[in-house]
Amino acid sequence: MKNLECRAAAFGARRLYGDTLRSNEAMIALARKSGFALTNNPDDWKLVRVEKQINVAREDIPCASWRIAAEQAALQATV
Repeated sequence: MKNLECRAAAFGARRLYGDTLRSNEAMIALARKSGFALTNNPDDWKLVRVEKQINVAREDIPCASWRIAAEQAALQATV
């Protein structure tokens, strides 16, 4: 999950969210452990929505490989 967060931050995402079955206890536990908030899915009572804000500047991305990719993408965008 941490690698997914790093990659999302590197590409400028500000939040991650997804849906999982309410019965998927392993995914719900992983989401909680990773700091995701859980809410009801607005369209299907069988699903739980997991969501997390990503408040990290590109230069502060903790995984170096994605930080480098973000810096390179930012450079290319200015050209």
